[in-house]
Amino acid sequence: DSSGAGGDGALSFVGTRPAGENGGKGGDVFVECSSTLNTLSHLPGKQYSGERGRNANHRRTGPNGEDCVLMVPPSTIVKNRDTEEVLGTLVEPGDRLLICRGGTGGRGNGASGKPSKVGPPGGSIKTWLSFQMTLVADVGLVGFPNAGNSTLLRAVTQARPKVADYPFTTLVPNLGVTSLDRFQLDKSMQMVWLDIPGLIEGASDGKGLGLAFLRHTGRCKILLHLIDGAFA
Repeated sequence: DSSGAGGDGALSFVGTRPAGENGGKGGDVFVECSSTLNTLSHLPGKQYSGERGRNANHRRTGPNGEDCVLMVPPSTIVKNRDTEEVLGTLVEPGDRLLICRGGTGGRGNGASGKPSKVGPPGGSIKTWLSFQMTLVADVGLVGFPNAGNSTLLRAVTQARPKVADYPFTTLVPNLGVTSLDRFQLDKSMQMVWLDIPGLIEGASDGKGLGLAFLRHTGRCKILLHLIDGAFA
C-alpha cells in the first residue's frame, strides 16, 4: 500500500510578481473497521494507493488527492508485513488507523519566497501490510485434544464440526450459535460459541496448533475449559 505523492507547485508570474500556487497534498492510506464485513477475503494480493495530489497553476492551488480507505471487519489486527510490528487493532465499527500519510504539495514560487524556484513535492510512502482477524464469541471452548469440545458444540448449537476418537480432529476454529429462546429466555438473544482446536502443553510457545488459534480466546467473554472425565 502506498500514499499519494504531492502535486507540483507552479512557477508563474503576474507581471513581475511571483504568483505560483502550491501543489495539492497526496492522499493518505487508512484502514477502517466496518460492521458489514466478517472476513478478510477481499484484501489479499491487492495493492492500494492514495491518489497523487494535483499540480498547481498560477491561478489556483492544486486539489488534494483522494484518500484510500481499506475496510476490514471488527477485531482485525494490522501489522507491518516486513517487521511484524503491530500497527493497531480495529475493534469497533468506525475505528480508523492511519497507515501512510500523503506527500505534501510542492510550494509554488508565490509562496516559497524564491521567485525563480519552486519547492519539491513530498514523495509517496509505501508499506506492506498483513491482517489477522480475531474471532469474537461469548463462550470459548478450550481443552486438551479429544476432550469433547466439538461434541459439546454440536449439542448446544446447530454447528456440525467433525467428531472422531483421535486427537486433533478439530484443525480450525468452529463457530456455533445458540438461540436463547430454547431456554425460555429472550428470543432475540443469541449466544456465540467458539471451539478452539485442542491445546497441548507449550501451546503458548507455539507448540502444536497453539499460537495460530490462542489469539481467538482474547475476544471471548467466557472461557470454558473442558476436562476429559476419564483422566479426572
